[in-house]
Amino acid sequence: MTIQNNGGSDATIKSVTIENLNNKKLAQISYAGISPVVTLTPAPAEEQTNFLAGITDFDFNAGGTKYDLITGTQIASSAKGEYFLIWPQTTAEVGELNAEGSIKFVVTYTYDGIYDDEEQTQLHVNTAECYLSEAVSEIKAGHKYAINLQFKGKSIDLNVEVLPWEARYFDLDYSTSTIQALPTADNEGVLWLYTWDYDETIEAYRWFPGPRDRLITMDSGKNIKGDFTILSPTSGEWQITTYPADAAQYFTITPSSGTIDQLVDEGGNFKGYVEFIISPNGTVPSIQKLYFNVDIEVNGVWRNANSEFNRKNWELTRLP
Repeated sequence: MTIQNNGGSDATIKSVTIENLNNKKLAQISYAGISPVVTLTPAPAEEQTNFLAGITDFDFNAGGTKYDLITGTQIASSAKGEYFLIWPQTTAEVGELNAEGSIKFVVTYTYDGIYDDEEQTQLHVNTAECYLSEAVSEIKAGHKYAINLQFKGKSIDLNVEVLPWEARYFDLDYSTSTIQALPTADNEGVLWLYTWDYDETIEAYRWFPGPRDRLITMDSGKNIKGDFTILSPTSGEWQITTYPADAAQYFTITPSSGTIDQLVDEGGNFKGYVEFIISPNGTVPSIQKLYFNVDIEVNGVWRNANSEFNRKNWELTRLP
C-alpha cells in the first residue's frame, strides 16, 4: 500500500488511515466432505485495527514522491513497497462506492500556499476518501495486490495492480529429517506399555495395554512389553534409555536400541514398528519408579523424541 504525488503541486500529508478492513479473522476448516471447506469469520469491529504507519506531516513534493503506507518510509517512485500477508476480503466486505461499511482510505493533506477561508494563517486541510471498490471487488487468496493512492492535481485516484503469488516448488523428503509417530498405528504410534496376564475370555495369556494415565506396575517376576511405531525418519537409529539411574539398575530392556531402516516386514516394506521387553533385574530393596526416554538419530545427530512418542511420560513401578 503506497501513496504518491504525481501532481504538479507540493503537499503535506497529515494522515492516512484505512477503515472497515477486517484484518483480524478466525479460520475454521471442515474436513467432513470430499474437499476441505474453509469458513472465515471476522473479529468484531472494535477489535479491528488501523495497521498503517503513523504518517504525520510528511513532505509530499510534486514529481513522484512516494511513501510506503505500511512502513511509513519514502521509497523510489517506481517501487511497489513491501508486501505483507492479509486475510482475504469478500465482495461484501469490500463493499460499494460511498456505501457505509465499505473499505476505504481516508487521507488528510494540505497544499502549500492554499490557506483556510476562515483561518487565513493556517493551511486548508483537505480530506479525501478513496474506496477500494473503485479498483477491485474483492481481495482473493493466492494473489498480491499493489495498492497505490495517486495525487493528480486536485484529486486522488486509487489504483490496484493484481499480481500472481510467487511460488517455488521443489521436492522435500521429510522421511529423513523429521521425527513422527505413525498416527494410524495402535495408540497412534506412541510409546505404550503392556502387562502379561491371563485372559479368561480366551482362556490364554496375552498382553494387556497399560492404563491411559501411563501408570503401570510390574508384578513380581513378570515382564512388561513396550512398543511404538515410527513414521519418520525411515533411516537412522532408535534407542530407549531410562532414569533415574538408582532405579534403572533393577530393570533390563531387550532390545534397547536398533536400526530404523531394518524395521520392515517379511516383504521388505518399512513398518517402523519397535517392540521391546522390560524384565526385572535382581531383587529390589524398596519401591522403584522408572521413566523412559525415546531417542532417535536423524542425519547423524541424536535427538530426544519424547515430545512425539512419550509426551505424557510413562511411569513404571516395581514393588519389592
